Amino acid sequence: MLTRLMAGDRPVAWNYGFQFAGSWFWYQPTFDSEFEQSSPGICLLAKIIAEACERPDITRVDLGLGAEGYKDRFANGASETLHVTLTPFRSDHGKEVLRYRAAALIKANAGLERTTRFALAKLGASSAQLARNGFFKSIRAAAKRLRASAAGSEETVFYEWSRGCRFDKLTAPIVFSLKLLDLEQLAAAAMEYFDDEKALNYLLRCADRLKSSEYRGYALIRPNGTALAFAWVSLSPVCPLTALNYEAAGLAPNAAFLFDRWTSRSQPGQECDEKFAQLIADDLARTNRTLWMLVGSSSDDSLRKLAGSGFQRRYSILQRRLLFHQRAELRNAATAIGSVEVPVAS
Repeated sequence: MLTRLMAGDRPVAWNYGFQFAGSWFWYQPTFDSEFEQSSPGICLLAKIIAEACERPDITRVDLGLGAEGYKDRFANGASETLHVTLTPFRSDHGKEVLRYRAAALIKANAGLERTTRFALAKLGASSAQLARNGFFKSIRAAAKRLRASAAGSEETVFYEWSRGCRFDKLTAPIVFSLKLLDLEQLAAAAMEYFDDEKALNYLLRCADRLKSSEYRGYALIRPNGTALAFAWVSLSPVCPLTALNYEAAGLAPNAAFLFDRWTSRSQPGQECDEKFAQLIADDLARTNRTLWMLVGSSSDDSLRKLAGSGFQRRYSILQRRLLFHQRAELRNAATAIGSVEVPVAS
């Protein structure tokens, strides 16, 4: 059943749920992002609870799985959810018991849990890369990373967008427009790519980042109003690159660093990326900021191609992996194109 909250004649929040055996399930709620500051979802839940209290056939409002903070404001009880695996084979039973015990042991140690999740994510990424690129291309990429690791250093290059590289010099006319990223665009993209796990993970990451004042999200919009690509810029003086833990204000005053890009499967090519970067640079220029990008030795090919199209190389930083160093420290910052050695933790 669908329940909605109205503000005058306009619906502002919805819950797609169901009622069964005396329970009213808070299952799939959503709200109009334009009214986010007024918490329409919380108001709808309060109305549902109030109505449930007046109905003799409803004895419980089930808020569903998950420990979201807003549920604590309403809940007066909790239920344990159990996962049961049934199998006729002793070998399968033993595997399930072993996996359960191992998971419980890992979850008891926060550091071990983080390490395990990181390793599993890496394994999943490697499997996806193998399926996407094939065996030989994946082997070559792995060999390249191994050589960089053996050398004990990695170069990171600072690129600044060149305003002289105007997009009207390109051969194909591009009619896309730029918009600041919001929840409506993320929701539309989520519906379009509901079967793409990688895209959905990216969109969830974007939703968490929207409320931060340190970042600004952009969407490249097709003529029909749908988003073709997303990108983020960091407005903080700290580079959005974990390995370089220092302030970049001395190297790039008023810089905004481009990072975490995503493009749809129908992306028409390199010219679209250049158009996107140009539009972002033009928007940043209104607040006296310049668009920069960091490219490391392990960056993907699309990032390297973009860096070579409309950006100018300004600095390069050589990171050397040395024992007993706890953080990266920038030394002898260059004032022109040059090279700076930075020791980082091994």
